[in-house]
Amino acid sequence: MTQRIAVVEDEPMMNDLICFVLNNAGFKTVSYTSARAAQAGLNRQFDLWLLDIMLETPTAGLDLMKAVREVNPNQAICFLSARDSELDKITGLEIGGDDYITKPFSKKELVLRITNILRRTAPATAAKTSSELLQAGRIKIDLHSRRLWWQGELINLTAKEFDLILLLIQNDGRTVDRHTILRIIWDTNYYGSGRVLDDTIRRVRKKLPDLQIETVYGEGYRVSGL
Repeated sequence: MTQRIAVVEDEPMMNDLICFVLNNAGFKTVSYTSARAAQAGLNRQFDLWLLDIMLETPTAGLDLMKAVREVNPNQAICFLSARDSELDKITGLEIGGDDYITKPFSKKELVLRITNILRRTAPATAAKTSSELLQAGRIKIDLHSRRLWWQGELINLTAKEFDLILLLIQNDGRTVDRHTILRIIWDTNYYGSGRVLDDTIRRVRKKLPDLQIETVYGEGYRVSGL
């Protein structure tokens, strides 16, 4: 089944180019040239939203992302930006973006990054095997569909939140240092602010208040008492 991507980019030539590249790579794109126009697509089914972080206003991209996530908390989202500052990247990831691409980018990079996000966030389409299910105390994780249940209740998580919980659970009782978490979950060459990790931890604690995520000051985090 062809995967559908909403492209929200206010520069017409860039919008056309992105759609052309992704369509040629086998995706189906729907183009929007403003955050306001994209409101019409909030209830449509997309596998990914590709958003320019700065549209009509400096915060329009971030505001649109929040609106998308209100409709579908698990929606895969990737940001685009021409800004050089790391601030955009940090801000986008802190509020739950799955990835971030800085302009200019190559056609190959665009397709690879989009493909990787969709692979991580794709729902299950095949029968489950025992190797795809992880049971850890009150948590059950479907590794194939990337879904998590706490005491039988399905918890809505972003891709980074899921990856973080999985990493901590796989190291149950052991402290995972901050550098390791940033390197594994965000990027092998991540040099941005550690605030993105702190913010993700805060969101996970809010969604799973009974999961004991301990802060080991000066080191990192660990889970216990599953």
